[in-house]
Amino acid sequence: MYSYNSNPEGSIVKALDCNAAVASRDALAKTVYARLFDWLVDKINRSVGQDLTSQIQIGVLDIYGFECFKHNSFEQFCINFANEKLQQHFNEHVFKMEQEEYRKEEINWSYIEFIDNQDVLELIEKKPIGIIALLDEACLFPKSTHATLSTKLFQNFRAHPRLEKAKFSETDFTVSHYAGKVTYQTDTFLDKNRDYVVVEHCNLLSSSKCPFVAGLFHSPPEESSRSSYKFSSVASRFKLGRTKVFLRAGQIGVLDSRRAEVLDNAAKCIQRRLRTFIARLNFISMKAAAIAVQAFCRGCLARNIYVEKRETAAAISIQKYVRKWLLRRAYSKLFSAAIIVQSSIRGFLTRQRFLHGKKHRAAVIIQAWWRMCMFRSAIRHHQTSIIAIQCRWRQKLAKREFRRLKQEANEAGALRLAKNKLEKQLDDLTWRLNLEKRLRISNEEAKSSEISKLQKMLESLTLELDAAKLATINECNKNAVLLNQLELSMKEKSALETELITIAELRKENAVLKDSLDSLEKKNSVLEHDLNEAQKDSSNTIKKLMETEEKCSQLQQNVQSLEEKLSRLEDENHVLRQKALSVTPKSNRSALMKAFSEKYSGVLALAQTDQKPKFESPTPSKLIPFAYGLSESRQPKLTAERHQENYEFLSRCIKEDIGFTDGKPLAACIMYRCLLHWHAFESERTVIFDYIIEGINEVLKVGDENLTLPYWLSNASALLCLLQRNLRSNGFLNAASQFSAPSGLPGRVVHGLKSPFKYIGFEDGLSHVEARYPAILFKQQLTACVEKIFGLIRDNLKKELSPLLGLCIQAPKSSRHTGKASRSPGGIPQQAHNSHWESIIKFLDFLMGRLRENYVPSFFIRKLITQVFSFINISLFNSLLLRRECCTFSNGEYVKSGLAELEKWIVGATEEYAGTSWHELNYIRQAVGFLVIHQKRKKSLEEIMQDLCPALTVRQIYRISTMYWDDKYGTQSVSNEVVAQMREMLNKDNQNLTSNSFLLDDDLSIPFSTEDIDMAIPAIDPSDVELPKFLSEYPCAQFLVLHQK
Repeated sequence: MYSYNSNPEGSIVKALDCNAAVASRDALAKTVYARLFDWLVDKINRSVGQDLTSQIQIGVLDIYGFECFKHNSFEQFCINFANEKLQQHFNEHVFKMEQEEYRKEEINWSYIEFIDNQDVLELIEKKPIGIIALLDEACLFPKSTHATLSTKLFQNFRAHPRLEKAKFSETDFTVSHYAGKVTYQTDTFLDKNRDYVVVEHCNLLSSSKCPFVAGLFHSPPEESSRSSYKFSSVASRFKLGRTKVFLRAGQIGVLDSRRAEVLDNAAKCIQRRLRTFIARLNFISMKAAAIAVQAFCRGCLARNIYVEKRETAAAISIQKYVRKWLLRRAYSKLFSAAIIVQSSIRGFLTRQRFLHGKKHRAAVIIQAWWRMCMFRSAIRHHQTSIIAIQCRWRQKLAKREFRRLKQEANEAGALRLAKNKLEKQLDDLTWRLNLEKRLRISNEEAKSSEISKLQKMLESLTLELDAAKLATINECNKNAVLLNQLELSMKEKSALETELITIAELRKENAVLKDSLDSLEKKNSVLEHDLNEAQKDSSNTIKKLMETEEKCSQLQQNVQSLEEKLSRLEDENHVLRQKALSVTPKSNRSALMKAFSEKYSGVLALAQTDQKPKFESPTPSKLIPFAYGLSESRQPKLTAERHQENYEFLSRCIKEDIGFTDGKPLAACIMYRCLLHWHAFESERTVIFDYIIEGINEVLKVGDENLTLPYWLSNASALLCLLQRNLRSNGFLNAASQFSAPSGLPGRVVHGLKSPFKYIGFEDGLSHVEARYPAILFKQQLTACVEKIFGLIRDNLKKELSPLLGLCIQAPKSSRHTGKASRSPGGIPQQAHNSHWESIIKFLDFLMGRLRENYVPSFFIRKLITQVFSFINISLFNSLLLRRECCTFSNGEYVKSGLAELEKWIVGATEEYAGTSWHELNYIRQAVGFLVIHQKRKKSLEEIMQDLCPALTVRQIYRISTMYWDDKYGTQSVSNEVVAQMREMLNKDNQNLTSNSFLLDDDLSIPFSTEDIDMAIPAIDPSDVELPKFLSEYPCAQFLVLHQK
C-alpha cells in the first residue's frame, strides 16, 4: 500500500506495511473527526446568535454524564476523569471558595459539609506515579502491552484505597469514583492513548478544492476575553461586604429595566448615525455637479490665454536668432582659448584612468588566486569529511559483521570463513593505508607548491605597490605644474574660474588613492594570515593520518585475538565431538543417577582418608555391574555421612556471605580448591557441578538482589577465570586419535596464568588439570550463570532508572516561563529543576559504591555503566521523538544541563569504570544540541547531517525538525528547502527499507565472552587467602586449614 501526500512544496509517495497503513488511517479519521466536531460547535454557537465582539456573555455548562457500562474502556475512563475534575471544580468554587469569601466578608451563614474527591484525582493525574503518567510511560516503548501496564498499576497502587484489582481478570482494575465503583478493561488503553497527528494529512486536506474540507483545517481564532460589571446606581439595594457586592432577592427586575433602557439609547444612536449618512450622500452629489460646471468655464478662459501666449512666443523667437548671431561671433573667440585648457585637463584625467585600470587588474589577479585557494581548501575539507563518513559506515558494517560472527562462534567452519574474511579485510585496510599515505604525500607536495606560488605573488604585489607609490609622487609633481598654469590662465581669463572646482576634486581623488594603498597593504597582511592557516590545516591532516594508522594497528590486534578464540573454540568442539562418540546408553546413565540420588552416595566417591579421593565412574563396559552393586550392597554409612558433610560445606559456602580478602572472593577460591582436591575435574561422571549451579541459582532467587547479585557476580567470574586458566580441554584427544583423520586439528592447550599453590599428589610448580566432559560442561554452565547475573543487574538498573528518566525528559513548567531569572546558577528555582538529574547522579553513585564494595572487577563495572548510559540515551531520545512538548528550546536547555551533570560524573568516575559511556549518549546529545542552536533556518542539510547531527538518520532529523517549536524566543525551525530535501530522501529510502521506524531499539545482548573475562581480570591466587573460622567445623575442609598452616 502507498500513501500519497501533495502540498505546495512537493509530493511524497511512501510505502506502508499493513500495520502502518492501519495506523495512518486511524490517525486521519481521528483528525477529521476532531476538526468536524469543532466546526459543528462553532456552527451551533453562530446559529444561536453568539456575538464574538460582545463584552458581556452568559455561558451554560453541560456537565459530562457519569458512565458505567458492562465494558468500560479508555473513553469511559476519560469521561469519568473529566466528571471528577468538574466535581472538584464545583466543590472548589461553590463550597470552598464561596464559603471562604463569606468568611472574609464576615457574612452570617451556616457551614455546608461536602465530600472531597481530591484523592481520586491524585490517583489518576499525579506525577510521576499516576495512572495517566504510567500509561504515557508505557506508550513510549513499542513492546509494551496492556498486561505490563496492569502489573505496573498494581505494583505502584497496591495499598491505595481507591484502586482495586478485578476478581475475574488479571488486566482489569476498579476505581472508586465519587459516584460509585467502575471496572475498566485495559485491552485498548495503549492504542487509544497514542495520538499520532500526521502533518502531511493536515496539509493535504487544507489544500482541498472543496471549501468545506479546506475550512475544517484552518486554525480557529482565539476566544475573546470575558469581562464582568456592576451597577453603582442601585448600591443601596445590595448587601455590601468589605470588598464585594451580594445581590438580594427581587433585584433581577431592576436589572432588566436598566437593560431595556440601555437598548433604547443604542437604537436612538443608530438612527442618528443613519440620517447623518443620508444627508452626506446628498451633499456629495451636489458638490460633483458644481465642479463639472466650473471645469467648463475654466476651459474657455484657458484657451483664450493660450492664443495670447502663442503670439508672444513668435516675437521672442525672432529676437532669439538675432541675438544668437551676435553672441556666436564672441563665442568663437573664446573657443580657441578653452580648447588649450581642456586638452591639458583631459590628458591628466586619462593618465589617472590608466593608473586606476592597472591597479584594478592587479586586484583581479589577487582575487582570482585567493578564490582558487579557497576552493582548494573547500575541496580538501569535503574530501576529509567524505573519508570520515566512509570510516563511520565501515565501522558500522564491521560491528554488524562482528555480531554475526559472534553468534556463529560455536561452529568451526563459520569461524574459518570469518578468519578468511578478516584476512581479506586486513589486506584491504593495508592497501587503504598505503593509499592514504600516498594521498598525504601528494597533498603535502601540492601545499608546498601553493605556498611558494603565494609567496611569489606577495613579492610581485609589493613591487607593484612600490611602483604605484612612485607614480603617485610623479603625478603630484605634475599636478603642481598644472595648478600654476591654471592660475596664470585664470588671471588672464576670468570666465574660466569655474574650472578650479575640478582641481579640488582631483585632490580628493589623490586622497582616495592613498586610502586604496592602505587597503592593499591590509589585504597583504590578510593573505599572510591565510598562509599560516593553510600550514595549520596541513599539520591537522597529518595528525588525522597518524590516527588512521593507529586504528589499523588496533584492527590487526583484534584479528589476532579472533584467531586465538578460533583455536580455543575448535579445541572445545573437538573434545565435545569425541566425547559424544563414547557416551553410554541413556538407560544405564539414568539407572546410575537414580542410585546416586537415593543417599548422596553417587555424588562423591571418596575413599578412606589415607587414599586419594576421586570423582570417577567405571568405563561403559562395567557400568551396569557397578550400578547393581550400589543398589544391592550400599556403601558404608561413614561414606554417606562424609558425602553429606561435603554437601553441607558447599551449601554453607554458597548461602553465606563469607566476604573477601584483599579483593579476592573467598567463596570462589574455597570451592575451586575443594573441587581440585576432590579430583572432580578429572571425573567422567559427577553431579556436584549441577549442585553448585543450582545452589547459586537458589541464592539468587531468595536473597536480596541489591546485595546478592554483585556478590555472586564477583565470585562466579573469579571461579570462571580459575577454570579457564588452569583446566586443559584436550583430555580425550589421545583416546580419540584413532578415530580422527590424519589431517585433524592438533591439540591446543588453554594458556593459563601461573599459580603459586601446589596440587596435592603432584610435584611443586605449574601443573594443568586435564578436564573431562563434566568439567567442560560446568565451565559452560558457569559462563551462562555469569551472563545471567550480569543481565539481572542490568535489567534491575533499567527498571529503577525508567521513572527517573520519565521525569528528566521534560523541563518543569515553572522553568519554561521564568525567562532569564531561571538560568541563574545560584537561584533556588534552578536547584529545584535539577533535582531529577541529581537523583540520577545519586543513583549512579549508589550503584558504583555497591559494586566496588563487593569487589566487582572494573571490566564488569565498565560494561554495566556503558549499557546503563546506552539505555539513558535510548529512553531520552525515543521520548524526544514521540512527544511534541519535549521538542522545545527550553526543554533542550534543560536536558542539556542534565547531560552536563552526567558528563561531570563520568569524568569523576575515570575511564577505568566509565569507559566509553559518554559516547553512548551521542544520539540525545546531538538531538539536544540541534534544539538549542539559534538561526536554524540558515543551516543547510549538509551542515545539519555532517556537523550538528552526524549520528542521526534523515528520518530522525526530519521528525525533530517538524515537531520543533520555540517556546522561549519564538524562532522557527529549519527552512522549507531543507524539509523538501529530507522528504525526497525519505521518499527514495521508503522504497528500499522494510521498516519505517525512527526509534532506537534497546540492546539486550551480553557484551563479553569467556575469553574477554579471562583477558580483563587479573590473576588470582586461591591459596593466598585468609580462610573463615567455620572451616574448622568440617572434616572435609581440614586440608585447607593444614595447607594454610
